[in-house]
Amino acid sequence: MKYIWWWIATIIASFASLTYASSYATLGDFLTTYVDHFDDDIPESYQYIQLYFQNIQPDSELYPVLQKAVYLDMIANKPISLDTTLLITKNSLAQIMAAHRGQQVVWSSEYVTVTDLDTFVASLPDYRAYYCSIDGGASYDTLDISDFSLVHADNFAIMDDVYQRLTTHYLYRDQVQHADLIAGAIQGMVDAAGDDYTTYFLPAETEVFQSSLKGEYSGIGIVVEPTEEGLVVVSPLQWSPAQKAGVQPDDLIIIVDGTTIAGMGADAADFILGPAGTTVQLTIRRGDKTIRVSIIRQQITIQMVSDRVLENGDYYIALTNFGYGSAADIVDALQRYTDSRATDLIIDLRHNPGGSVGELEAMLDVFLPTNSKAFTLRGEGYDYTYTTKKSSLILPLSSDIILLVDSGSASAAEMLALVLQDYGIATLVGETTFGKGTAQSIIDYDDGSSFKYTVYERFSSRSNTSINHQGVKPDYTITLDENYDNQLEYAKKL
Repeated sequence: MKYIWWWIATIIASFASLTYASSYATLGDFLTTYVDHFDDDIPESYQYIQLYFQNIQPDSELYPVLQKAVYLDMIANKPISLDTTLLITKNSLAQIMAAHRGQQVVWSSEYVTVTDLDTFVASLPDYRAYYCSIDGGASYDTLDISDFSLVHADNFAIMDDVYQRLTTHYLYRDQVQHADLIAGAIQGMVDAAGDDYTTYFLPAETEVFQSSLKGEYSGIGIVVEPTEEGLVVVSPLQWSPAQKAGVQPDDLIIIVDGTTIAGMGADAADFILGPAGTTVQLTIRRGDKTIRVSIIRQQITIQMVSDRVLENGDYYIALTNFGYGSAADIVDALQRYTDSRATDLIIDLRHNPGGSVGELEAMLDVFLPTNSKAFTLRGEGYDYTYTTKKSSLILPLSSDIILLVDSGSASAAEMLALVLQDYGIATLVGETTFGKGTAQSIIDYDDGSSFKYTVYERFSSRSNTSINHQGVKPDYTITLDENYDNQLEYAKKL
């Protein structure tokens, strides 16, 4: 890590400003004190840098401080808001001091005072020693402040106090694992956010999640989302043990191997995973019916793309998810379609739970003209619109493209369908899609755990339409017949 404060670019001012004792050091104090420490050696050309921060005005005292920080590549210059009133904890600077100077510091209060901050900064090397590694080649570790704590809640210190007492004065402290306490606190905080798509993964869960994106894991081949009542089935993967057992989108899994999973959140999915060859018993609520199924787990290797020429001469491509490499596989399949000289193209997005936004972008490059505004991600203080790039593959202009969708088509699959529908490029056949219109970011931690959290809601840039909680309605609504694929047959006749 070369730079210090790239993390600040991710801070979004969604917290209400709170009033604290003026002696406590805020993020603004930290920025000012730290950057001013290098003041004498920074070239004056820093003042010509234009800042993009939405809430920092040119006449603000913090404006030149941030200009210097941007000049030194300490902080990313982005159009976001910075909450400079956030407090920093005693542990923040204690860890920083240990990283820089090898010194252990104990502060006198839960929060860092301005005096503490002055003392800390005075102990740091000057600009030339720090950045130029002079003085005999001495070098100093660059700080990653994202590992440290900022405080915006009055009772944050209570959590720290509870942790300290459990690990030092609690009668059964020898039976307590520190890592379990921290993981439990994080999990509780994430659950309290009340968002089914915001999840903290322990290391083993992270490995499973990453493996699923790569298309390989051991289980029953099912995509679920946690609710208070259990796990809602987004989609069983095609040809998976779950699909063969009759599991359907919108099924609610309430019991796994005799264990009621209501209220467990994302942790409930762990009960379904297991070694290949073992059996899992599921109790499912489907409407007003309760269904019990027994499924043998398998090593799931997801074939993300399959394609063939249909008997009527149409070309058929099935896309099962938006995992890593799926866009390249789609391009290869589309090339085979182009070489086949088939006229109509049918792309099957049914039971597709979505996946990587990057894979979605690469696919849209193929279908839309270059420089088309495809979709927009809207978050707190920062929007991102994807504009298509030039593709190496050009589809025949005469192509009639039909997309098959259903209630198991979710996330990136829905976005692809909506954008192509808005541009008049594809006709949609089937049933209304799942309705997951948010996008998540994933942060990986050194201990192997990870945090997936909602940061954006997705909109089609052309119609300004969101799919969240409403899905995409097909041009031709066809309810699937249980006996044969009437949706595909309908598409073949268009």
